[in-house]
Amino acid sequence: MTYRLRHEKIAYRVATSTLPRQEKTMACSHSPSIARFIASPVRLFLRNLSKAQVGAVLACCCLVNSALAVPIARYSFGPNVANATPGPDLMGPGITGSDLALFQGNVTSAYGFGTSHLPSGGAYAGTTGGWSGSFSNYFEVVLTAAIGVTFQITEFEAVTGSFGPNGHNQGISFAPNGATPSGATSIWGRAGGSTGFITVNEGTSGWGTPQFNSFSSRADLTSVAIRFNYSPIDTANAGLVVDHLSLSGNIFGATRVPEPSSLIMLFTGLAGFRMHRRFFRTNL
Repeated sequence: MTYRLRHEKIAYRVATSTLPRQEKTMACSHSPSIARFIASPVRLFLRNLSKAQVGAVLACCCLVNSALAVPIARYSFGPNVANATPGPDLMGPGITGSDLALFQGNVTSAYGFGTSHLPSGGAYAGTTGGWSGSFSNYFEVVLTAAIGVTFQITEFEAVTGSFGPNGHNQGISFAPNGATPSGATSIWGRAGGSTGFITVNEGTSGWGTPQFNSFSSRADLTSVAIRFNYSPIDTANAGLVVDHLSLSGNIFGATRVPEPSSLIMLFTGLAGFRMHRRFFRTNL
């Protein structure tokens, strides 16, 4: 039986091999299995793909070089004071973040951690004691993009607070692409003595909507320094705290690894494509 079927298959192929293209297609229509494959536009399209085209499809499936709407950075400073850390606990693809640093003027200073007031608990970063001297003081983190990557900040949120008996100015600013403090964009500010913890985001009292909208439209960021300012300091009992810093937006030029489900679909499609081409080489 196997020999007979193979003999008929060879005879059929020989009989149709010398026919013109139109007659050959008509002859093939007598075979239901072949007709189904020929009638499928998708299969015919795949049959005509060149190796270069297949490579382009694979590249599109495996790499994402367009904007990714993702979290850019998050600093929560650890689950508790005993295990507090100054570094980020989440970074977007292609972005690195520095440890939180405390500056008194241009001098790096030490700071400590306290228990967060938020329901989630955790730790906050704050001064270990009072500051003195009438000059600007600030906490700072710096986000830096990898070579070939830029990013855009469209959402910002942080918890901050201050303490001290005398008046002072408190604010948050962004210094993009290596800008000096004088060239930073101030997005939030307030004045007063001890003000306690406050969650700062769009809509918070003191928020600079025009300034942030202008800054958030920039898609050319290669780095940004985020500064929590507090000045002037005229007492040894004044200080500043920072907690739960979170930034989101778009990252351009980063590569994202495909999800497992996407890889399964991709390889299944390639396997079907290979079987399809072998079928046509065998039967046409």
